[in-house]
Amino acid sequence: GARSAGIHITSNVGGAKNPFDITLTGTGEAPASGFASWAASNGVSSDPNAFGSNGVKNLLNFAFNVNPTTGGSGALAYTGTFGGPLLTDPITTGQQSTKVEPSGNVVDFRGLFVRRKDAASAGLTYTPQFSPDMITWQDSAATPTVLADDGTNQIVSVPYPVFIAGKKARFFRISVTINP
Repeated sequence: GARSAGIHITSNVGGAKNPFDITLTGTGEAPASGFASWAASNGVSSDPNAFGSNGVKNLLNFAFNVNPTTGGSGALAYTGTFGGPLLTDPITTGQQSTKVEPSGNVVDFRGLFVRRKDAASAGLTYTPQFSPDMITWQDSAATPTVLADDGTNQIVSVPYPVFIAGKKARFFRISVTINP
């Protein structure tokens, strides 16, 4: 919006106008958000709910680092177990997957996905959700674990809850929101 300010300069120089006042006026603009900059550089709408020509909402293309025109993405590989340095499959940006790993006498089920490393500064919130039936979804209470980081993207792991409303958790998805 409209802004104004003033500069007030006093001087001890003889013959100089004293004080010297300068009035400043202008219009302030909000800095472009990470999403708006991304949309402009990719030639797509800055409406997060608009669809890219790849048929995916721009918000999801941005959040998962997917090209909104071609749908092209990159793979980020992680070699190690969920607990540390067995998992050898690369995970592609824009996709999520379920991985299973034996752990003693039990099996560890995890939801894995690739997210932007700059998610917080870009105003993105990723909420892992689980369901027994693809109708009832429950937000995960677990803190995501970063398994790999290539400087731009991160592979993140979230453990499956055992039960949701008395039923085994069988499905996994990520809900993404962006701060205005």
